[in-house]
Amino acid sequence: MFINSSIICALIPELKVNFISFKIKEFRLSPDQRELVILTCRERESKTILFSADPLHCRMVSLTEEELSPFQWWTTGSLFSQALDAIILNIEQVDFDRVMKFSCQKDTEFEKVEFELYFELTGRNANAILVQKESGMVLDALRKVRPAQSRFRQILPGIKYLLPPAPRKHTPYATSEEEFK
Repeated sequence: MFINSSIICALIPELKVNFISFKIKEFRLSPDQRELVILTCRERESKTILFSADPLHCRMVSLTEEELSPFQWWTTGSLFSQALDAIILNIEQVDFDRVMKFSCQKDTEFEKVEFELYFELTGRNANAILVQKESGMVLDALRKVRPAQSRFRQILPGIKYLLPPAPRKHTPYATSEEEFK
């Protein structure tokens, strides 16, 4: 299925209803490291998000434990470990693009730390990227992009996160009737 901005726009309200105020408990990777599972919980309820960075099957879906169990998943050791136990505060689409942003907050012993978890559903460049909100620095990424791979946009820990190039289109949901005509 082809993911476009309208599909993501329709998906956001469902994700908000199902995942806001849930705590991130675990991240798991598929053996080919193209799919990321995020296990969340709130009180006695648990829910799962599957993000696929597969170029042909890029997607994000909510799964039940029964739907997840047939697959082999590896528990990630250090991938996105800074976001463990963070609470999802908000979920939004960025600039009517194929990018979703999960705003998260984690209470540590000394302070509250805010993160942004970006899911770029952009086909062959699909990626999940954890960014420290205050500094805008990349903390981790599902797929790291080195200078040899792209001289325009690197995605590596310690580098400032840049959004993918904005689409050259107007948001139809924020356009007035006169502009539309």
